[in-house]
Amino acid sequence: MQEVRQHPEFISVGELAEAHGMPEKTLRRRLRRYKVQTFEDPWDLRRVLVRVQDAEAIFQPRPIQ
Repeated sequence: MQEVRQHPEFISVGELAEAHGMPEKTLRRRLRRYKVQTFEDPWDLRRVLVRVQDAEAIFQPRPIQ
């Protein structure tokens, strides 16, 4: 059985997309638009991680300019 390593302050883009019920591609676009810093998972280079705090901030209402 493969051990799953957790990063408490990080969440993967796939997990975040699933949690918010949106396609991963849409979430990746939103992360780029709001310039959210992403990180490589040191144990699985295919996974992209985002800080939980930063991830939740992109789902907050923003003023229209």
